[in-house]
Amino acid sequence: MQVDYLIVGQGLAGSILARQFGARGRTVCVVDREDPSAASRVAAGLVNPVTGKKLVVTWRAETLLPYAGDFYREWERELGEEVFSPKTVWRFFQSEKEVERWEKKRHEPDFARFTAPLPDLSKVPHLWPQRGGFQIHGGFHVDTRRLLCLFRAHLRLRRLLVEETFSLADLEVEATGVRWRHIDARKIIFCEGHAASRNPYFNWIPFRHAKGELLTLRGASLPEDLVLNCGKWLLPVGGGLCRAGATYGWDDLSDQPTEAGREQILTAIRSLVGSELTVERHEAGVRPIVKDTRPVAGVHPAHPAVAIFNGLGSKGVLWGPYFGQQLVQHLENGHALDPVVDVRRNL
Repeated sequence: MQVDYLIVGQGLAGSILARQFGARGRTVCVVDREDPSAASRVAAGLVNPVTGKKLVVTWRAETLLPYAGDFYREWERELGEEVFSPKTVWRFFQSEKEVERWEKKRHEPDFARFTAPLPDLSKVPHLWPQRGGFQIHGGFHVDTRRLLCLFRAHLRLRRLLVEETFSLADLEVEATGVRWRHIDARKIIFCEGHAASRNPYFNWIPFRHAKGELLTLRGASLPEDLVLNCGKWLLPVGGGLCRAGATYGWDDLSDQPTEAGREQILTAIRSLVGSELTVERHEAGVRPIVKDTRPVAGVHPAHPAVAIFNGLGSKGVLWGPYFGQQLVQHLENGHALDPVVDVRRNL
């Protein structure tokens, strides 16, 4: 079997590249053993333009937000099922320091573009904000679990998917291409998530992965276009259910949920929402994160047929389309990668 690109991993990064190469008429083969606890499948898929305790407008929001929105709308049309939905976030202050930051920043043009005072809170019953807050516009949600499932079916139908664990022992690398078992490709692109730390071609990248835990809850009634954020977020997903999260942990990098993670999320949500909550599901996954918190993309410095797209972390839904396209243009047309994401920055 001869293809242009062999992609290892069918998480968000690998799926985005497979779609983008396919749109250019290039042939791909994706190797992936489906893992229900993979970070892309567990991820919330939530994009919020203003984040963190310091109330920071997300990096390159003016470029990345519209690009990603257009990308997912087009992708869902191709797949024939809605996976993208705009969201308004109600952000509630967690400290007096956050209130002070809001007062200082609320009139700054970049900040004011995405924010506004809270509306009448009677829209949501049983809501107990202690210090007030503000609303954030321009966010959205992508149902990553459903998106990846639909795209997997698309790949399977076209025989572009090898549903096995990728074995490096079977990989032969030459300057002009690679061979893996019966597949010859111009290039191989590793999109393995946190497993990249064990890949001998890229284990020199300073990864600092983080475990995240999420809950699926019943009992918190929210309008479906609304997300609550009170240090942890609460996202309606239909059927009377909400997802809530997320934690960050750097020591235990297993995919096993913990009682401590469960209680951390529940404590935050219960401080805001007065209704009774029932935990329907508790999940955990490991986010692939580079130490400088930016993605990595590009070709191995010593092996021109070996490339990587990784480090999307908790911003993967936002970053993936734009920087995936940069990598595609780099490999296809020789366009320079943004130095901020170029894998060579880690040499």
